Amino acid sequence: MSILKSFVHALSVKETVTLGVTTVAIALLIMGISVPLVLRRVPMNIFYGVRFPQSYKSKQNWYEINERGGRILIYWCIPMFLFGLCGVVFPEAVKRMYFLFWTSGMTVWVIVICLHCYLMARQVDKRNAGQETSIKENSQGA
Repeated sequence: MSILKSFVHALSVKETVTLGVTTVAIALLIMGISVPLVLRRVPMNIFYGVRFPQSYKSKQNWYEINERGGRILIYWCIPMFLFGLCGVVFPEAVKRMYFLFWTSGMTVWVIVICLHCYLMARQVDKRNAGQETSIKENSQGA
């Protein structure tokens, strides 16, 4: 029971607001970084983008995976933004459990986004690989 109490300690109002502002800022930063991905403005590189092995197989894969990955990031940042806003707007009401939900929620959030993007990248790669095969067959048959 004492282990649980150490994780479920009440933050002060100031700590809750600080954590809320930080969460809102991180969500907005990730959303801002995702916009060029969605707009297909990021060329293939090793530093910036949704970088799975499937992304590097072709330019088509790179842009499609990054566009969809950017949308996924923006989509998943909305609940993060709202959660941060709760810490800023209602610090007294949420301070009791905010730290526990913040630490465990952020961990789950990162895992879910990575898994969502990876599964999407595999789906895009399979679909594009099928299209490339049919294009090659059509050009050889002609």
